[in-house]
Amino acid sequence: MADALASGASPGLRGGGSTPLARTIVTHDTLELMSIPLSWVELPAPQDLKKVLNTLAITDVIMHSSEKAWLRQYVIVDRGESPNQVFHYDTGSGDSLFVIFFEYGCLMKGFDHESEFSPHSRPDFSIWPGIYNEVPPSMLTELKDPMYEFEEVTFCVWWEDLTPGWTIGEITHPSIDEDGLSYLTGCLYGTAEEYVDWAQDYFERDIPREVVEHLYSGAAPTPDHIVGLNPDRDPHQALTELSELLLLT
Repeated sequence: MADALASGASPGLRGGGSTPLARTIVTHDTLELMSIPLSWVELPAPQDLKKVLNTLAITDVIMHSSEKAWLRQYVIVDRGESPNQVFHYDTGSGDSLFVIFFEYGCLMKGFDHESEFSPHSRPDFSIWPGIYNEVPPSMLTELKDPMYEFEEVTFCVWWEDLTPGWTIGEITHPSIDEDGLSYLTGCLYGTAEEYVDWAQDYFERDIPREVVEHLYSGAAPTPDHIVGLNPDRDPHQALTELSELLLLT
């Protein structure tokens, strides 16, 4: 398997202790294991990742009222009595990312419908060989829950607290290809600046940077912050919804 390497920084997710991933692949031509920079993606440690995901979920509640909750892309899933905490990102165009926080680690399972790794690109619609190789058994058991759409997958990475660092299984592939990891994690905007750049294009209006910076600092929004971010939003309704939001802890 390929383990996390030295720390650094890259566009998209950023945070303390971010570490790039290199892939270990098996080539059909040589049948030799090779560790190559197939897709360099830097991911923060789970605790830092939670802060980013909480902020994205909060901004989505502010930007979309409960009547338009179906437009929300960044959602913290209510898992009831389960000790696991789940975040779901849905592009609305067929791509999705689940981030599952366990008491002993974290797992990301993603699906890029345009990726060559997609089961839909294979004659037998099977999961690409190696994607789930070496995933810890208890994490794999959680993934079997129907909500995760186990077979709709183009990448899977995980972190175990006992051996800190992001890990990916051995992938069998004939060439260097994109599996959606950098694409989907790149949509988890790790800084206020990145979020503002995206949001102004997505919502087609000015987004006050100071409000977003306030949220990314981890501070709670006030009615003024809510109206500043979304003038059409009822701030009291938004605050009520936010008080019911099950933030990742």
